[in-house]
Amino acid sequence: MRRSEAALGAGVAALVAALVAVSTVGAAGSLVWRTAPRAPLTAPKYGQINLSCVASGFCIAVSSAGQTATWDRSWHAAPSLSSSVGFVVQVSCVDSSFCVAVASSGTTARTNNYAIVWNGKSWRAPVKLYTVDSPAGLYSTLHGVSCTATTFCMTTGGGESYEFNGNTWTGHRGAISGTDGNGVIACASRSLCVNLHDGSPNTWNGSKWAYVRSEPLNDTIPGVVGFFTQLSCGSATLCVGVGVEEGAVVWNGMRWSIAGGVAKTASRSISCASAVFCVATSHASHRTLVWTGSSWGALSGFPLGAEASVSCGRPRSCVAVANSGATAVLS
Repeated sequence: MRRSEAALGAGVAALVAALVAVSTVGAAGSLVWRTAPRAPLTAPKYGQINLSCVASGFCIAVSSAGQTATWDRSWHAAPSLSSSVGFVVQVSCVDSSFCVAVASSGTTARTNNYAIVWNGKSWRAPVKLYTVDSPAGLYSTLHGVSCTATTFCMTTGGGESYEFNGNTWTGHRGAISGTDGNGVIACASRSLCVNLHDGSPNTWNGSKWAYVRSEPLNDTIPGVVGFFTQLSCGSATLCVGVGVEEGAVVWNGMRWSIAGGVAKTASRSISCASAVFCVATSHASHRTLVWTGSSWGALSGFPLGAEASVSCGRPRSCVAVANSGATAVLS
């Protein structure tokens, strides 16, 4: 190859690389946060608002005290959960007529753990999944719930997990639980769920949990310490956990790693609508992080605080709600 041809080839390669980079940045940069009317609920002190959105555009928000609101381009107050179920930990929806919330209540002597199904109009009677009769029950509360179909949901907490087939709940051993009772869960399908506690993950393969490591839980994902606040799976090859100081922790279907670049900014909430689209609320003021399939980018102009919960029902369509009820829409 002559020198001029080599130079031309290098120039073309550089141009292609630049266009790819511009395309990647543009995919996130064309998204804009817009404020929306406030949700008719607030989180109590030391609580949070749990949020789940689906592809149709429907969302449900449930405060940790059980207040409920539904979204269809605007908010509508909805029936609250019974106060008897206690502290609501998480909610997960499949469509506008099927969501599951999990909650825990108790004293220093007894802790009850519940699952409650939303039928599109109201919450069904709570189902008690398990009770712990000891002070250790305070560390055996449900961590969360993830539903991928009306016939499949999975909860975890207290070293237990419970699978819902649309009618009944079945208990399984093997979900990670430490002495502090902290953990998060997300499912990509009925054959892949991930449970994270500290730096230690295990996975559900459709029939059982596979431990990566038991206590101590500080080095299974190298360099990760502390507690995850949320986990989301966009596919079997993309799950992202946030909340730890190291930033976003990513599963690619084979191994876990700590994401570099702007994704090293610690985040509280994460939602992956697919393998090529995730949004995370950043601890940096007025910024969110966006995954577009090949890289993480920072999107400015976020009108809510870092404590906001975000949920993306489909790629490039997300709703975020702050603990005050303040709402923003991404599109």
